[in-house]
Amino acid sequence: MDSKNPIIKIVNLTKRFGTVVALEDINFEIEEGKITAILGPSGSGKSVLVKLILGLMRPTKGEIIYKGKNIFSLSEEELYEVRKDFSMLLQDGALFDSMTVEENLVFPLKIRKAKKEEIKDKVDFYLRSVGLEGFERRYPSQLSGGQRRRVALARALITEPQIIILDEPTTGLDPITTESIENLILSIKEKNKEKTFILITHDPFSAFKLADNIAVLFFGKLIYYGSKDEVVERMNSDKTIFHIFKRANLKIAQTST
Repeated sequence: MDSKNPIIKIVNLTKRFGTVVALEDINFEIEEGKITAILGPSGSGKSVLVKLILGLMRPTKGEIIYKGKNIFSLSEEELYEVRKDFSMLLQDGALFDSMTVEENLVFPLKIRKAKKEEIKDKVDFYLRSVGLEGFERRYPSQLSGGQRRRVALARALITEPQIIILDEPTTGLDPITTESIENLILSIKEKNKEKTFILITHDPFSAFKLADNIAVLFFGKLIYYGSKDEVVERMNSDKTIFHIFKRANLKIAQTST
């Protein structure tokens, strides 16, 4: 599947660590304004791919084209400016335990030297957006796992990035909380149609519920990329992909209906 309006193009991307091949000849595009899932089991190369997208490491070969430029050809100053377009929700939330909810949200704004009035307005707005108004003075230890994840999501959004990376956003949560976080992500995406989301997950259920397009990785290779309906069809006909996700195949098939 060719992306209609790609914001990121990944071209012949390979990353080796000595004799270990983490990624091999990866080619796909991330469509602007959509949710693209990078789906694969542990060890498939998802984390390495994210670090390469953010320019945190260099590939053995290949390119990542963002806004028409190969990020690996940029200077450190140019790459710093590019990273301002990105924000990331880490799988454990990565909140500062010594800071209140409000202070956790203020932190990235202060780094960007936002004005005091702007900071207050944004904190209020994004706490409402994730359903946590009134929680400003609480500390992470006083929140449930789902509430901490909501704070982390608000912090990822508060700098108003162009691209939001969601790294295993529901890992470790119970099924009810997982569903609430997934529904919140869909609601936020619906209200921010211009934003591009990259979902990193090992969970086929989350990928097929949230994503418009899915890239399936396995042991560093891109097995398939397409819309979720195309990937469902491929999974149900391709025995290799079927085997990789065999524990989920029945519900995946139901998702496409």
